[in-house]
Amino acid sequence: MKLSAIIKNPNPVRSLDLESPRGGRLGLLVVVLIVLGLGALAWWLLQP
Repeated sequence: MKLSAIIKNPNPVRSLDLESPRGGRLGLLVVVLIVLGLGALAWWLLQP
């Protein structure tokens, strides 16, 4: 019954498919920024 509901209503599935890559990209961007920030902080702390 769940599969038939998904087939009858493809719009919510499509909207979820369109939103998930954006969320993944945003999460990946946040992770990259955090890693770069920690790397810059470590580099600054290790300066003589």
